[in-house]
Formats: sequence, C-alpha cells, structure tokens
Amino acid sequence: NYLKHPAGWGALLMIHGVPEVTGRLRSKVENYAIYSALFLSVSMSWLADPPDHMAETCEAFEGVYRWECDIQKRLFAYCLGIGTGTHMLSILLAMTFINVLNETARDSDVIRMFARGKGFLATVRVQYAFRIGCVADFASMVIAAKVWLGWDILVLALIFIFFLLREFKETSVLLWESASIVSYWRSDLGGKPDADDPYCIDFPLSILQERARYARSFKKKRGHVV
Repeated sequence: NYLKHPAGWGALLMIHGVPEVTGRLRSKVENYAIYSALFLSVSMSWLADPPDHMAETCEAFEGVYRWECDIQKRLFAYCLGIGTGTHMLSILLAMTFINVLNETARDSDVIRMFARGKGFLATVRVQYAFRIGCVADFASMVIAAKVWLGWDILVLALIFIFFLLREFKETSVLLWESASIVSYWRSDLGGKPDADDPYCIDFPLSILQERARYARSFKKKRGHVV
C-alpha cells in the first residue's frame, strides 16, 4: 500500500522508472562526494600543518589564559578531525552506493536494494555526513579566527550564522513544500497539496503490476519451452 509507505522513493520508482530515479540519486551522492573532497583538501592540510598562530605553544601564558589556549587548540584539532572523518565517510558511502548500483542486473534488484538494503537511507546518510563535516570545519575556522582576532569574531560569527540559517530555511522550505513528493504531495506526512491535486498514483502502480504479471508469465512460458 503506497499510502502507508513512510518515504517517497517507492512512488518515485513507479512514476519515473528505475533509470530516472537511480540517475537522480547517483548525481546526488556524486555531488556530495565531490564537495566533501574539496573540504577534505583543506581540513587534512590544516591537521597536518596547522596555521602558525594555532601551532604555537601555550607556555607563554599563565593561569586561566593557559587553560584557554590549551582548550582552543584541542577544540580546533577535534573539530578538524570530526570534519575530516565525516567528509571521508560521506565519500565512502557515496562510492559504495554507486558501486552497488552499478552491479544491479535488473529493476527488481534496484527495488530490493532500496527496500531491503535501505538504499535511499544510504543517500540520506551521505547528506548528513557532509553537513556534520561542514559544521565541524566551520567551527574550527571560527576557533582559529578567535585566536587570531579575539572574542569579537565569535559575535560576528553568531550574527552570520543567524542570517545564514534564516535565509537557508526560508528558501529551502519554499522549495520542499512546493515540489517534494513528501513535503508537498503527501498530506498524511505533513504535506499540503493543492485541493485539485490529491496524492494518487494508482495509474503508475497498475503499470508496475502489469509489468510484474508479464515478467512472471514470460518466465512460465520460458520454463515450458525448456
């Protein structure tokens, strides 16, 4: 029952077909892998050779300032390590998804990959790994800027984050709620479709069922011939 399916990939496979949907998801994970590699080129170089003001020892400071210096350096390294690890994870997950997809022989194998192998969830994990890495790298950059310029950079960073998140939310919500199969079309999952546009895919479902019946009948006929 497609009305009870918790996500939209099953309906998309029936509507657009396996080649179109897999092409979209392949492009999605490839883009995340490419951008993750760009972030990795910076974070790995910073881990191996940090900026001069972050590589200096804290021996010149005393008391609270010594603690502050040590904590900042560790947070800088930890955030870079998290960013490097999660961006590497994003690349590895994307490569695994594409490699498995390349070895699927039939449409039924692709559907099984999504149903039993949680293929769509794998693309979501690629997405979230990339985002976590971006946040961690940004945090390390803010820490380095704070050591370089002082506490005022934290205030500027918070203001920048506020406007960035507000702009991102306003734009992304409009896009998702106007076109997504879940956020727009599925009213049972919070979507708000137009009054004359109810969520109904009975026609592509009937086509898929007809294809399945044809495949089974062809298999039976071939068995009789053999």
